[in-house]
Amino acid sequence: MFLPKLTIEGVLGFNFKKSQKILKISILVILLLLCFINYSQARYKRFIKEENLKLINNEEYLIQTCVAYCDAQFGREFEEHFGRSYFTQFFDFPIDSLIVSSINNFNSFCSLVEQRSCCLQQECLKSSVPASPQTHICLEHRADFERALACLNSTVPHFKFHSICSTAAKQSVDIKRLADETHGFDIHLTEQYRQQDLRCRFQACTLSARIMLINEHCNQNGFEEDQREHARRTVRRYYEDDLELDLIEYGETLNATRRFPRFCAAFLAQQKAEPIALLIDHKSSQIYLDELNILLKIIGADTAKMIVTGM
Repeated sequence: MFLPKLTIEGVLGFNFKKSQKILKISILVILLLLCFINYSQARYKRFIKEENLKLINNEEYLIQTCVAYCDAQFGREFEEHFGRSYFTQFFDFPIDSLIVSSINNFNSFCSLVEQRSCCLQQECLKSSVPASPQTHICLEHRADFERALACLNSTVPHFKFHSICSTAAKQSVDIKRLADETHGFDIHLTEQYRQQDLRCRFQACTLSARIMLINEHCNQNGFEEDQREHARRTVRRYYEDDLELDLIEYGETLNATRRFPRFCAAFLAQQKAEPIALLIDHKSSQIYLDELNILLKIIGADTAKMIVTGM
């Protein structure tokens, strides 16, 4: 039996042909994969609008999605801990009785606020946490609220005068004056102005009622005057800062002077005891005081009843 003579050239030739065959198969597989990927992408794009594709690659959209995730996580943990919805059953104004009912609840709430702040900074890469009623209480003025907590806890829970102030805010509106203030506005701006005006009236009402209750209940429970004054100052600053946030949302002062409700501007100036940001003339201040008196008259009897009975 004769065996073929093996040479270096023969071996190399055989390996080269085998390598060529493997290479061709590999290229064919890669081409097939590329075709499949391109087809899949084309098919996928047919079901996504062009503007949505732009959103996916938009940094602002990604940040908004991240913020929404942090908010949802905060809301879920709030509900798990307190047994009620943060978004539908918790009130920033008046200060919710849930967080002033005990130091444990207060600390638990602030712990959740701190976790949300960490989420925004670490996950969403935000250099600073946007100001809000929650950050005011837990991050900026926590020590003040801790000191005022016992006095605030002795006041009537917010829901006892929530509906009263909602009604009083609507009844105190001067329809003719509101029409004059919104003259020349389109439908959207008019509605925005009206809603903000009502919100400020509601806040003025709840702040006044809260101060009345602090004066009465904290006095009955043996708090010293300096403690009552600290509680009043803490609550007023809380409302004041929120009003300033509302004002900032209206943009530059020049535009805000026209678009920010006159009652709100006077309310803010009254809390700061100076006409900051907006030019509040004597007439505007008097209008505010007159309409605030209407609010106080409406809530007066009900608030007095709550103070006496503790209901």
